[in-house]
Amino acid sequence: MNVLRPETWSIEDFHAAGKKLSPRVFELVRQFEGSVSAEHGVGLLKRDDLRYTRSKAEIELMRLKAAFDPDGIQSWEAVCGVIN
Repeated sequence: MNVLRPETWSIEDFHAAGKKLSPRVFELVRQFEGSVSAEHGVGLLKRDDLRYTRSKAEIELMRLKAAFDPDGIQSWEAVCGVIN
C-alpha cells in the first residue's frame, strides 16, 4: 500500500506515522493470510515486512535468485537482508 504524504505534514512526521502504523496493518495482513508485494518488487522500505507473510524458509529461497544474478543487478542482497 502506498500512502501519499499530506502537504501539511513534515517528511519526518509522515515517516514516523508510517512506522507506527505499518505493524498494525501487516498483522491484519497475516491474520487474513494476505501477502506483501509490489509492482517492482518488495524493495528496501518493505523488506522487513516480509516476515509477516513469509516464513524464514520462503525468504531463504529468495536467496536462490542471487545465483541467477551474480552481478547483483536486481539487488537480491538488499531484499534478502531481512533474514538475520
